[in-house]
Amino acid sequence: MRRYIKKQLCGLQGTLLGALGAVRTSLQRRRYGDAYRILTELQQALIEAGGVIEREENICQDAGTGADAQSGNAGENERREDAAGMGKSGREAVRTLETICEVLYAIAKDMEGKTALSYVRQAERLLSDYSARLKDIPEDKLKVVFFPYKASMWTAFESIWQEAAADKECEAKVVPIPYCDFGEGAGDVKWNYEIDKYPPYVPVIPFDRYSLREEMPDIAFIHNPYDDTNTLTSVHPEYYSENIKKHAFLLVYSPYFIMGGYTRGKTDGFIVTKGGMNADRILVQSEFVKGIYESYGYGSEKLMAYGSPKADAVVKGMQNREMPEKWRGKLEGKKKIILLNTHWSYFIRGKAWEKQGGGKKDFAVRYHRELIEAVEGRKGEVGLIWRPHPLMYKAMERRMPDAMEYVRELRAHIQESAYGVIDEEGDYLKAFACSDALITTYSSLINEYLITGKPVMIFQTEPTDEGGERSPIDYRKCYFRFSKQGNMVFEKFLDMVAAGEDPRYTERMETVKNKSFKNLEGTAGAQIYDHLRQIF
Repeated sequence: MRRYIKKQLCGLQGTLLGALGAVRTSLQRRRYGDAYRILTELQQALIEAGGVIEREENICQDAGTGADAQSGNAGENERREDAAGMGKSGREAVRTLETICEVLYAIAKDMEGKTALSYVRQAERLLSDYSARLKDIPEDKLKVVFFPYKASMWTAFESIWQEAAADKECEAKVVPIPYCDFGEGAGDVKWNYEIDKYPPYVPVIPFDRYSLREEMPDIAFIHNPYDDTNTLTSVHPEYYSENIKKHAFLLVYSPYFIMGGYTRGKTDGFIVTKGGMNADRILVQSEFVKGIYESYGYGSEKLMAYGSPKADAVVKGMQNREMPEKWRGKLEGKKKIILLNTHWSYFIRGKAWEKQGGGKKDFAVRYHRELIEAVEGRKGEVGLIWRPHPLMYKAMERRMPDAMEYVRELRAHIQESAYGVIDEEGDYLKAFACSDALITTYSSLINEYLITGKPVMIFQTEPTDEGGERSPIDYRKCYFRFSKQGNMVFEKFLDMVAAGEDPRYTERMETVKNKSFKNLEGTAGAQIYDHLRQIF
């Protein structure tokens, strides 16, 4: 029997006992109309429970039960039922429910008689017998399914999946699902399917070979909460949260991102989502983030603050610094390696700023040029890994094609250099492990990189004190191109990294451990799975 169904049926006993107590009270007060109504509802509930057990245990519908089981055909009936797949405990549980129905009928016939209350006591004893029979029914393995859509977001699931896959009482499946990118026109839609991009140790199942309706998983995990509200990309409608929820007992939303900056009214779209509202559980990275969700009306019981699986992935990823073979020719032997991360919108905003006129210059171009000059000025001692956001090129094509000219120039320059590589791998943790520091625009990648303990320079403006206080990630602990504490040019940051210095390390890691994340031990996935396991 499915675990969640068995749990529901076991939980029904308390409700039924309460109803029998209400019958007793109604009889004692001679409110026979109330007693009859409750008895009718009780009997219907028992019939429905018996039907669920029959379906779950595959009981042969024409096999004898109730009075037939007392006849000389009982042995033949049992053989027919067992052949149909019914276990002894399931058969006995159904027969006990039928007996209780007979007792309820006797109460209804003689509500004003002397035996009515004794029948109520008999029904209560039979309910205890039913509960014992139900507990003896063997449980199926826990059915868990993960629905990733982008391979680069697999880290939102991996540490939980590892725990589920290692559980001998669990059947864990990974089913990558298709998603589309939207173009400018109504019909400009490109479908993608990344089933071949997952780690080789993850056994994936094609989406067309997995039926939600047939599998009816106990737990289904999603990391895309937007359903039909995302204007850039969307999973297939069949996998919108509301549709998955129809066929899964528990829908769990594991965010594909780590929450960093937060401003009420501006970042609400990351919190108030269809997936979040439809989910039975939401994984949050810290108690601080849990409080933010609660301020939007999410119930505390729905929010699981055990840390983030994405933090687990960073902790694990830092244990393996093996450099990809294709990077070694340029990066191996460098004294320090810098990871440059560019947000998808940065070049778009830089070009838009320039187009506003008044002699304004494209700041995105300016700062990337400054950085390249600073790296080259260190005469081959510093290596560079440029990781442009995966959606950057598509976003520029749609919103600001003029910005592509410099980006193509930058790309070619890095590819032809003796010190730089372009990281377009799905696994960004390789760049984390191989680098010594991060230089970046504001980006969600910062939130994960901070876990490494390595220094971070943001070549934008430092947030206000109020902004740092209200946000899960306090970016003020990083280094800034523009800061009230003093601007830092790229050359100065590179000098600092080269010298192995990081003056803000202690205060930065204190807030990362105490505010940003609940768990940096690499065990968030284990704690999350253990909690969900207890539900069943």
